[in-house]
Amino acid sequence: MTRQSLFCATAVILFIAGCEQSGRSSSGPCEFWNKGDRAMVTVRGERLPECRRIEAPETPFTAQGQEPAWQLRITDQTIELTENYGTRQLSFPHAEPTISGGIVHYRTTNDDHELEIFIEPSICRDIMSGMPYPATVRYALDGEMSNGCGGAPEDLLLGGEWRVSSIAGEPVLENAAPTIEFVAEDSRVAGQTGCNRFTGKFELTGEGLNFSSLGTTMMACAGPGVQEQESRFVEAMQKTFRFEAPAFDRLHLVTSDGEIIEASR
Repeated sequence: MTRQSLFCATAVILFIAGCEQSGRSSSGPCEFWNKGDRAMVTVRGERLPECRRIEAPETPFTAQGQEPAWQLRITDQTIELTENYGTRQLSFPHAEPTISGGIVHYRTTNDDHELEIFIEPSICRDIMSGMPYPATVRYALDGEMSNGCGGAPEDLLLGGEWRVSSIAGEPVLENAAPTIEFVAEDSRVAGQTGCNRFTGKFELTGEGLNFSSLGTTMMACAGPGVQEQESRFVEAMQKTFRFEAPAFDRLHLVTSDGEIIEASR
């Protein structure tokens, strides 16, 4: 079993308790929603920061940093550290992590060195490629600290349906909001254009995200502006070349023209 905890501010925890009992808090009406490892609280129409379950990462877990380049790989048996662009490689026995204050902490030693690793589930952006990652990672080798990012960028995309709120700065029609869902199996993407269903493929490279083989059903779009919105959405999807993750529940798909599809869940 992995050690785990739910990391939220104390105020959020109190709001959750109040919502579960009466649907109200001391600040007014509130709502509590949870699914999987995420929980949301809304008080008087204002959504509080998302709560996420903190647990030791699934193995193998990798992390990396730049200037100079380094890489960590955590497995069930060992923790491997590669430094200085691959010229220095160190191996340590696996150690069970502890979790405190929302940070997963590993401490291990070999015959010559001590290694500590700190993994925080917060959005991290690679300083060279700009690619977002789901974890901020620090490690200290014999007390000398280095910083980087960890986990799989794909994990920021998976896990449920995204609801589009704007395309190229223009809010979507309230009754025809497009949706996007990423499926790990076969790297599929699917959803609604606001009028038709679409399917396709997505590909994550070292520096970006792109879609291919996008196709839609051919139903007529009812309502003013729906057809035009569908065309703008599909075109923006086809031009997407990278993504940003302002938060775990927010997604920006950035096109080669610099336009953005904004979505949340």
